[in-house]
Amino acid sequence: MRKVIIGLLACLIAVSVFASETRRSVLNMQGYICDMMDAWSNPGYLINYHTELGKDAVGMEFGYDNAPNNADNSRWGYLHYGTPGVRYLGVAVNRMTYQGLTPFSVTGFSPGAFNATFLTYALDTLQAPHNLLDVIYSTKMGNAGVGVNANFGMWGMNRETMGGDSTLDLSSMKFGLLFGYHTPAIAITLGFDYLTGSCEGVLDTGATQMTEKLDLSGMNIYGGFKYTMYPNQNTKIILPKIGFGYDNGTGTFEQSGTGSVAYDPEYKETEMMITLGTGIVWHGNAWEAGLAGEMGYMSNKATSTDENAADVEVTVTNNAIIFPRVKAGAESRVFSWLTARAGMTYQLWMVTEKTEADYAGTTSDMEEKDDFVRNMNMQIGLGVHFGPNFTLDAEVSEDLLYNGPYLLSGANNGTNPMNLCVSATYTF
Repeated sequence: MRKVIIGLLACLIAVSVFASETRRSVLNMQGYICDMMDAWSNPGYLINYHTELGKDAVGMEFGYDNAPNNADNSRWGYLHYGTPGVRYLGVAVNRMTYQGLTPFSVTGFSPGAFNATFLTYALDTLQAPHNLLDVIYSTKMGNAGVGVNANFGMWGMNRETMGGDSTLDLSSMKFGLLFGYHTPAIAITLGFDYLTGSCEGVLDTGATQMTEKLDLSGMNIYGGFKYTMYPNQNTKIILPKIGFGYDNGTGTFEQSGTGSVAYDPEYKETEMMITLGTGIVWHGNAWEAGLAGEMGYMSNKATSTDENAADVEVTVTNNAIIFPRVKAGAESRVFSWLTARAGMTYQLWMVTEKTEADYAGTTSDMEEKDDFVRNMNMQIGLGVHFGPNFTLDAEVSEDLLYNGPYLLSGANNGTNPMNLCVSATYTF
C-alpha cells in the first residue's frame, strides 16, 4: 500500500518539478496543487517532496517581485539540500509573506484630532516585513516527514519633509517558529509569530519642538490540517482543508515637547479566523488543473482608550463571513520548452461593523453597518525551460489580456508593469 501511495504522489509531483514562488502565485492553489514551495508553509513536506521524487538533492531559486503593491520590489532566494530519506536543510532569504499591518488595522486607533494625522499615516504605512531569513530542518519519523521552520524579519523606512522641519522613522521586526507534519494523506502545521513595530515623528520648527511615538507589539498563532485521498493515479481529493489563526496585540502612543497635548491612548486588538475548504486536482503527463471551494469566518475586536481625553473608550467590532471563495488554476506544457498557466479567484465577503463609544462610563454613541464586498482576480504566467534542470517563470499583468503586450517598455502607461513576478529555478 505504501508503494502505491508513493507512486501516486510521485506522479502528482512529476508535472511540477520546476516549483517556484512565481508558479504558486499564478495558480493561487496553495495547499491543493502542491510543489516545493509548500515546504515553507509545512516544513515536514520538504523531505517528502525530494524523497518521493527520487532526485533533485539540491534546489535553488532566485526571484524578483515588481508588483505595484509591493513597495520593496522584493528579491528573494531559496536553497535546499539534503539526502533523500534522511534529512534536508532549507534556507530562504527575504521570503515573501503577507501579514498586513503590524499587527493592527487602522480601524479604531485615532484617540484625538491633534494626532490623528500622525497615527493614521503610521498605521497606514507601517507593515510587517518579509521574512529576512528562514531556516528549515526536515527529517523522517517513520513514514512521515517532520520539520521546523525558524524565521526572522525586519523592515524600516525613514521620511523627511521638504523643508527638513520634521522626520518620521518607522520600523518593525518579527520572530517565528513553524512546525510541520506530512504524509501523503495527512498534513498538520502549527506556527507562532511575535511582532513589534514603532513609528516616531519629530517636529522642530524652532518655535515648536515635539515628538510623537507609537509602539506596537503582538503575537500570531496559526495552523492547519489537511486530509488527501487518491481515488486514482490521476486525481487527488482534499477534504477537508482547515486553517485557523489568532492574533493579539497592544499599542501605546506618547507625545512630548512644547507642542504636545494631554493624550494618553492605549490600544488592544484581537482577531480570530477559521477557514474550511475542499478541492480536487487532476493531472496528466504534461498538464495539471485544480478546483477548490472555501468558506471562512473572521472576528476582529479593537478597543482604544484614553483616560486623559474625557475618559474615552471606543470599541470597533468587525465580523466577516467569506462565502464562497472559489479558486481554479491550470497549467500545460505547450512545447517542450514552454509551459503556460493561469489562475482565478472569486470571493464574496459579508462584513458587519459595530462601533461603540463610551464617555466617562456612559455609552453615548453606537453605529452598526453591513457591507458586501466581492472581487475576482486572474493571474497568467509562463514557464520557459532551458534543459531538464533550469526554468524561468514569469507572472504577467492581467492588463496584458485587455491592453496588449508592452514588450518594449514592459509597462502599461507606466502604472502597471507587464511582469509582476519572475523566478529562476535550478535543480540537480
